[in-house]
Amino acid sequence: MKIRTALAIFLFSVAAAGHSQDVAGNGEPYRLSIQKAGTKIHLDGLLAEPAWEQAQVATGFFQNFPMDSSYAALQTEVRVTFDETYLYVGAVVYQQREDYLITSLKRDFDDGGSDEFAVNIDPFKDKVNGFHFAVTPYNVRREGIIDNGTNINRDWDNKWYSEVKNYENRWVVEMAIPFKTLRYSRGNGGNSWRINFSRTAVKQNERS
Repeated sequence: MKIRTALAIFLFSVAAAGHSQDVAGNGEPYRLSIQKAGTKIHLDGLLAEPAWEQAQVATGFFQNFPMDSSYAALQTEVRVTFDETYLYVGAVVYQQREDYLITSLKRDFDDGGSDEFAVNIDPFKDKVNGFHFAVTPYNVRREGIIDNGTNINRDWDNKWYSEVKNYENRWVVEMAIPFKTLRYSRGNGGNSWRINFSRTAVKQNERS
């Protein structure tokens, strides 16, 4: 499958069932430009390749629980790149190691009970259907199909990959999502999708 040299523009916006702020200060959706990786990405949770260093950073996460009027106390930095086979998402999730709260080591764990970083992808930009991928600080994965804008069907199982590195004040996520896992139409010269990054910190009672 031929993937172009750029995914053009991702809209940093609610795809469905997401929690993050979806508009910039001027009321327009955040836009995140994604460039193709020039070298191989090693899935190791280090984000050490040049593609990560060159990628635009999405940050400044807003709370949407317990309030939706301020920046999140625990911030997250997200980068995205891709190659011919995978969409890669890298995130630096700031949190003290002693504050981790994980209630399940089972794949497709329940939402809201464990610390997590999640990605919701809406390739058709209809705000109704999409794909959900989440991971905990212990690299436990969850995936699902989003339908009706809010429901996540976790009966949908597909192969994707992740690695997590843990540090005293942060955990670092690296995801590799195969393009063949996603349904999307290919445009000439680039694609524009909606994507939402969300974060749950249970001990702090915060979603962003």
